Amino acid sequence: MIDSENIQTTIVTDETDTDAKQTESTTTTTQASLTLRQSIFLYYELNWNGVWYDTQYITISSLDISNYLGPAVTEGADVDDTYTVLVYEIECVDTSESLVVQYAGKDEYYIFQAMS
Repeated sequence: MIDSENIQTTIVTDETDTDAKQTESTTTTTQASLTLRQSIFLYYELNWNGVWYDTQYITISSLDISNYLGPAVTEGADVDDTYTVLVYEIECVDTSESLVVQYAGKDEYYIFQAMS
């Protein structure tokens, strides 16, 4: 989608021609509206109590969450910072197998599975 506020029109005039031909071209200026920290998809690994977990970003209902375990941070291979998350237990699932993570500022809950 092109934002009409970011379109610039450039008129080029050929000064050597006595009839002064004009060529009109459109230049689109785009600006990334997503900063690195806002993209949760870069932060897919979690170390919880010495166990590494990762995610395929499968969501889960809050009704399937049993207990809040605490805050943590996620990281990823392509970033050199972290993203704050809240960690929960899944109802009837051992935490050594899977956890639920909610990224700070987001409404969704994601399943993180233990890496083997």
